[in-house]
Amino acid sequence: MNIKLFNARFDKIIIRYYLMMIVIIGSFYLGAPILGLIGLPIFLSAILGMEFKSKNRKAKVHYPNLEKSDLGRIAA
Repeated sequence: MNIKLFNARFDKIIIRYYLMMIVIIGSFYLGAPILGLIGLPIFLSAILGMEFKSKNRKAKVHYPNLEKSDLGRIAA
């Protein structure tokens, strides 16, 4: 797994903040504030803008015998 700092999109950062708040508020609501520490890694990944990428690349598949006229028949 490849991790890059300060490379996450803004929408992912916002989602991580909401997830962090759900974890922290939920832990206090359940009466176990020590579970709020689970929110710390989520907070750090959001504040540092971590982007997680797999090292495996997906191969692009090419069908040489497939024509454009066949695509309409396959999609239907």
